[in-house]
Amino acid sequence: MGMSSGGGSRAVPYINVTPLIDVLLVLLIIFMVVTPLKPSRFKADIPTQKDPNEDLSRLKPKPAHAGCFDFV
Repeated sequence: MGMSSGGGSRAVPYINVTPLIDVLLVLLIIFMVVTPLKPSRFKADIPTQKDPNEDLSRLKPKPAHAGCFDFV
């Protein structure tokens, strides 16, 4: 009636993502296995935690310019 039935069937375009997911999973497994085996080549100096009882009253806001504050 309203639709034509002549011709042939139209191919529905879609992207097959199965190969992409397979490759990503393999890469994930490789990185998960290799990362713990990799030796660390640099030393990171991680800052220590400050004393929670430290007096923070020395930090007093001082207006720098309109709407902004500096802590000194």
